[in-house]
Amino acid sequence: MYVGRHVPYKNLKRLISAFQPVAEKTNAELWIAGPEDARYTPQYRQQAKELGLAARIRFIGYVGDSQLPILMNQAIALVMATLWEGFGLPALEAMACGTPVIASKTGSLPELTGDAALMVDPYRVDEISAALQAVVSDPMLWQ
Repeated sequence: MYVGRHVPYKNLKRLISAFQPVAEKTNAELWIAGPEDARYTPQYRQQAKELGLAARIRFIGYVGDSQLPILMNQAIALVMATLWEGFGLPALEAMACGTPVIASKTGSLPELTGDAALMVDPYRVDEISAALQAVVSDPMLWQ
């Protein structure tokens, strides 16, 4: 699951690319929550379609405060592979729900999550993909 705006620095393009190998090996879905942006969301939808992932990536729109914990508790992981992040509230919300976090090694996220997250280089699609695959396929890591 991803929670946030659909803007370039949030790195959704690389996240969608990183999800492709995971989708080929598992039945996992990628849920993208957050308000759609007419400038960028259509590009992300098109990318998902071109990669054959349109049925496996769900753009679920804005999720209110009362519904977010419900979704977080059902998620296998929260992914925040952003290029930079000022604070990273969704990571804290996920950790409060006991949901694993995959986070960028950049910005505030390493300090915020400490050793409670899988850290990835946000420019490396292969690292993001490996972290996704690890969480999806390893129940001990997930727990």
